[in-house]
Amino acid sequence: MNKVAAVLQIPVEALKNMTDEAAVNIVANTFNSHDTSTSISYYPTFNPIDKVVELYERMLKTEQEKVSLLQEALRDKK
Repeated sequence: MNKVAAVLQIPVEALKNMTDEAAVNIVANTFNSHDTSTSISYYPTFNPIDKVVELYERMLKTEQEKVSLLQEALRDKK
C-alpha cells in the first residue's frame, strides 16, 4: 500500500479511508486521454458507461434475489 501511495503521490491514510465514490472522483478528475507523458493510448472498444450500467444491473438483480429469499424466510416463520 505504501508503494501505491507513493506512486499516486497521496498519503497512505487516503488509500485506507478511500470510498468507491472517492475513487471514481479521483479517476475522473485525473484521467486525461490527451496526456503526452504516456506512450500508451487507451481507446476502449466498448462504452465504459455500458459496463457500469451492466454492473449496477447485476448488483440490483442480486439484491432483488436477497429480498426474495428474506421474504420467503419470513413467510416460512409465520
